[in-house]
Amino acid sequence: MDALQAARVGESSAPIWDVERLLDSIGDDPAFLAELINVFLGSTADNIGLLAAASLADVVRIAHTVKGAAANIHANNLATRAAELEMAAPSRPVSASDLEGLRSAWAEAEQVIRRYALKFADKRAG
Repeated sequence: MDALQAARVGESSAPIWDVERLLDSIGDDPAFLAELINVFLGSTADNIGLLAAASLADVVRIAHTVKGAAANIHANNLATRAAELEMAAPSRPVSASDLEGLRSAWAEAEQVIRRYALKFADKRAG
């Protein structure tokens, strides 16, 4: 499975990461794509890492931030999981499985995006 195919694979009809849609929205700008990927991966990893010790208000804020970042880069499953957590958190206690669901969606998106980024970097170098 190549990186583009992996970006299309998901549990639902929505891909884990819709790289084609992202590329359609940003145009043919490899430097911008590389920067966007790096910023997304770094900031989202930081936010996911903060969840373990987060208060309820912080969980809602982090979920909102992750939802927006994931939606902007078209990481669909991650955006959906973050939106679900953001909406559920104010109305009921956040469970370990709620947080694990978001972490799992992040791990899945991160793997697909990093795989694509490596292949993309190899193409740019070669």
